[in-house]
Amino acid sequence: FFFVCSVSCTGASSFRHVRCKASGQPKIGSSHHARGDQAVARYYVPMEVMDNGFLVETWDASRTPVPVRTMKSFVEMGLPSTLLDNVAAIGYSTPTQVQAYAIPTIQTGKDVVVMGPSGYGKTAAYLIPILSQLCSGLNGPRAPLQAPIWSPRAVVLVPTPELAHQIYAHAERLAVDTGVQRTMLISEHLDEPGPAPEICDLLITTPVVLYELIQREAVFLRGVEFLVIDEAEMIFAKPVTSDLTLEIAKEHMPAKTLWQAVVLGWPMSLQTLSSCCSILDGEVTIAVGTVTDHWRHLQHHRIVVPESQKVEELHTQVAALQGQQALVLVQTTEQAIAVGEVLTQAGLEGVHAYRVVHMQQPMEMRQQSISLFRADMVQLLVTTHWLVRGLDFPLLKFVIMYAVAESAEAEMHSAGRAGRAG
Repeated sequence: FFFVCSVSCTGASSFRHVRCKASGQPKIGSSHHARGDQAVARYYVPMEVMDNGFLVETWDASRTPVPVRTMKSFVEMGLPSTLLDNVAAIGYSTPTQVQAYAIPTIQTGKDVVVMGPSGYGKTAAYLIPILSQLCSGLNGPRAPLQAPIWSPRAVVLVPTPELAHQIYAHAERLAVDTGVQRTMLISEHLDEPGPAPEICDLLITTPVVLYELIQREAVFLRGVEFLVIDEAEMIFAKPVTSDLTLEIAKEHMPAKTLWQAVVLGWPMSLQTLSSCCSILDGEVTIAVGTVTDHWRHLQHHRIVVPESQKVEELHTQVAALQGQQALVLVQTTEQAIAVGEVLTQAGLEGVHAYRVVHMQQPMEMRQQSISLFRADMVQLLVTTHWLVRGLDFPLLKFVIMYAVAESAEAEMHSAGRAGRAG
């Protein structure tokens, strides 16, 4: 079992506890859905199947149940041999439920919305079919760029530079010897000369950076074949990134008939679905699992203490780890810095004891701390719920929420950093 600990103060009203074994789990399909600017409240019954113990629901743009083809092996998917070898080299032997349903559906050319709990392999579910398509469009050596401008065929938009780094690393491993050129552009590249534009098939970036590059006429999107919006709930939660994403899709991309959209998130609110639907056309939605599925292997403990005893309780929880790794999560940069000071006062000093990661640090410093934590060279990683969203720590068993998340949904994501499914 994995352990998630939430520490809150007596009388705190913002904490919402979600039990691991909640009864009457709501189905993803039985919720509100929206199209365009008008929210449509409607309960519907999507196509439901039980796949290896997982509830899988699929429906089309009119919210009508629709069967979706599934493939139980990567060999069935018709992937290029080099990509198939890379999939095996990474250690993927059998597709997860998300991958088994999403990859064949993306291969049909339809817009796809994918919902599934943390750790279900959603990143590979879109990278594999997109890389397969990009490979098929490569015919021999390509001429160098005629102008200093990025001109990608596929764009992946993510909410944070940390997630961009993680997805780029994943794409690098999958694309070995395929000929597909990968590029990651984050905010640091806007403040320095950075890499010169080069041939780019797959671009991974954030909405703010991509929009700035468009304004500088450093990127050309009229040849884009795929637009991926990963962690859509985070991107559309902020008006700035939401507006920029929609403007990019509507104003700077080719005609909608020429490109395919893939939207991923968990869970998706009515607002997010409404925003996404304005750039989708005839989409198929695939939802795997229920809202508490990724807590099946978690023990979730809520510890309520007076504010004056909160630091002491943190010391107790850290001591109980007996040297094992844990994420310590807070809401703000200021809280992260303060917790770091608390740990130092408790005698936890040295580079191997803990690292604090927050948005005021240079990207290189943040990535170094995250890499050390992944390599089990640091016991504690103190950071915010927002910054850690979507990041994968395969061996992590403990999460301590020193400051609880702003919502039950955000708490589910934070808890999902432990006990990853894949």
